[in-house]
Amino acid sequence: MKTLRLAAVCAAVSAVLGCTRLVGGTALPPITPPAADGTVSAARIMLDTPRLRAIVGAGEELTIIPTMESSAPVDIDELAATVPPPCRFIYAETAVVGSGFSQFRKTTYQYPPKPGLISEGATVYPDPESARGAFDNLVGTVAECADSPAGPGLVGDWTADEQSLHTRAGACGRSYRVKSVVLLEVTHCGFSESIADLVLVNMAAGIPG
Repeated sequence: MKTLRLAAVCAAVSAVLGCTRLVGGTALPPITPPAADGTVSAARIMLDTPRLRAIVGAGEELTIIPTMESSAPVDIDELAATVPPPCRFIYAETAVVGSGFSQFRKTTYQYPPKPGLISEGATVYPDPESARGAFDNLVGTVAECADSPAGPGLVGDWTADEQSLHTRAGACGRSYRVKSVVLLEVTHCGFSESIADLVLVNMAAGIPG
């Protein structure tokens, strides 16, 4: 149990701290929640392991971290309490996606050869306005965090436009994209921003509209 708890913490903060501990065990079976409106399904947006391997240029060494497939946001309150309030989103997924979503999926992979970590996430909202609101709130949160004393270490360099948001602190970063009723997220350590963008493009291709 101690090892699994360490794995969860490691994966949750990987995009900031560069945690690359190799975790053993067996991955949980995929979780497939029902579509919120019959057309957009978070499960169908997520890339399967073979496709993700092909996109990032990795072989069978890229594997899902056991227990790190989730269908609900995870907050690590102990760590979130150690940073300025605007920076809680680093450790609290609810601060990223808000509370008005209808589906949530996130899977984290490890890649020991680099070493590296990469995760893909999709949050589905009831309507495009809700997804846009969550994205705009996140951009504002990142801007506030960047202006805080902890900003350089937690957010680093960041850019945003109407559809996308990128942060980069050291070797780790986060990339977000909003499309229709979905907010997409890729967190990465040891992988480039261009790889993260390629993952986002492939995920976005599965979103109608």
